[in-house]
Amino acid sequence: MKIIVHLGAHKTATTHLQNVLQKAESTLKGSGIYYWSLDDFRAKITKQIDWNRSHSPGFFKRIFFPGECPNRNPFSMFADTVDKISREHGKIIISDENLLGGAKAIYDTNQIYGKNANRIFFIRKLFRKYDVQFFLSIRNPATFLPSIYCESLSWMKFRPFEEIFQKKPLHELSWLPLISVLRDGLPGQKLTIWDYEVYRNDKQFIIDQLTGEDLSNWDLLEDQEPKARFSAKAVDLISHGSFKNYDEKYWRKKVNEIVVANPVSASNPKYQPFTTEMVKQLTLGYKRDLKKIEKMPGVVLLKEVERTGQQK
Repeated sequence: MKIIVHLGAHKTATTHLQNVLQKAESTLKGSGIYYWSLDDFRAKITKQIDWNRSHSPGFFKRIFFPGECPNRNPFSMFADTVDKISREHGKIIISDENLLGGAKAIYDTNQIYGKNANRIFFIRKLFRKYDVQFFLSIRNPATFLPSIYCESLSWMKFRPFEEIFQKKPLHELSWLPLISVLRDGLPGQKLTIWDYEVYRNDKQFIIDQLTGEDLSNWDLLEDQEPKARFSAKAVDLISHGSFKNYDEKYWRKKVNEIVVANPVSASNPKYQPFTTEMVKQLTLGYKRDLKKIEKMPGVVLLKEVERTGQQK
């Protein structure tokens, strides 16, 4: 059984990719490929792994959290589900950016998924018995960090952006530590990486590489192009909101109301906390990192292609 695992990252058009795969579910099944839907995989596996990591041993879970505690652990549930799928399919595709941790992880560290090493054990344990190929999509930190920060505002109480990232030297805001952890923590497994902009420019090429299928007749949902949701004005209003001390449910409701009422537009630009010079430095650093990633043993970097099919 071959398993393709897309690890995210967040804010790299993962939702768009998942929607394309979901829409092509019947086509994939016709080729012997099972797309494990995000909602089902997250409910059965990812959330249960997170729950097991953050709560007490199973005996006490069943006593104190009887409604929440799963009857079986996520690893055996995963194995049983894969066994059932393998009776009719030769390949499984999984895409869940929360395998790396939620967007709120940026509150725990001022690095890009800085505590990911703590999750590698669970990722390795989940897939250790299978023939797995891992994929990771990354993005220029100059746009990724503001984007994931805004995403976290929907889930966590407010903290100023500068408190999280702007105290960090710009050259340390890099994907290299995460990629090194993944490569070293998943020995013998192929890790393929692509840049967010490559996906935006050529979705067909990236999804072809992910699925191993020719997508020339697929609906790539071009009308659902990823867009920035949080405007600078919205973030400013959230930062000064009098609702910041309310419970989490009310906080989410108010944040969503503000974002909807203050959309990104020509007169209301998207949130960008970095100065022009900082964006320049981060972009140059990211380009250097891409060159280093390309030379990493055990890692493949997908680059833009010309329509001849040759990588640039």
